[in-house]
This record gives sequence, C-alpha cells and structure tokens, in this order.
Amino acid sequence: MSHGQPPSALAISRDRMTLGVTVRILQDLGYDAEGVTSGTDAIRRLREGPCDVVVATFGAPPMNGYGLWALLSGMPRLADIPFVLALMPIERMRLTNERREMPATIEIPFTAQGLAAAIERARQGETVEVFEI
Repeated sequence: MSHGQPPSALAISRDRMTLGVTVRILQDLGYDAEGVTSGTDAIRRLREGPCDVVVATFGAPPMNGYGLWALLSGMPRLADIPFVLALMPIERMRLTNERREMPATIEIPFTAQGLAAAIERARQGETVEVFEI
C-alpha cells in the first residue's frame, strides 16, 4: 500500500452475484477492490503486482479458493498476502472432515463487520489447524 492510496483487495468467486457483493463490501471497508471469477485469473492478476488482501470463495474453478491459498502459500513473493477463505457451511464441514489446515475463514453469507474481522485475523497470520473430530 502506498501513501495516499487506499489499500488494494482482490476478490475471487465464480458466482458473479457473490463476487459483486464481496467487491462492494471491500469498497465500503475502504479498499480499492477488484474481482475475478477464477483462481487462474487471480494468479495472473497477482503476478502483475501483489495486493493488500485476498478474499476467495471456496468454489472458483478451475482452482478453488482453498487450492489458491495453498498455491500462494508456497510462492515467496505472494505468501504473506493476508488471505480470507469464504466458505458455505457444507464446504467448511468437508475441509474439517478431510482434516486440512485452513487460512482465516468467514462463513457465507457474511457482513462487512464480519469480513473486516476475518481480514484482521488474516493479517495476524491466522491459520486454522483442523484436527478435531
């Protein structure tokens, strides 16, 4: 983030309505927000220049939000971007059943206040170890 410029955010969702709402909430939170409809498009966009936060829904083929987070986590230039994974309850259950580590998460549907809190958790480097049964 440069002085005088709002922080930037990238939203990823294959569902255009969810994408539009997420971009609007991010804008209301003070971000210069941009939306893309796939993890592949997100990688292309992030290669142009990193942003201050990424918010991705789980289902964003051909790479879902979880796969995007896992990929970014292994890329030195992009690994430190705060990442929020937006999940439907059934998707959270699936990842929990598979006992996967997750980034900071928020349940869909979410509010602006909830997203702001999830972004703050992501900034603090929160990951969720999912080992409970």
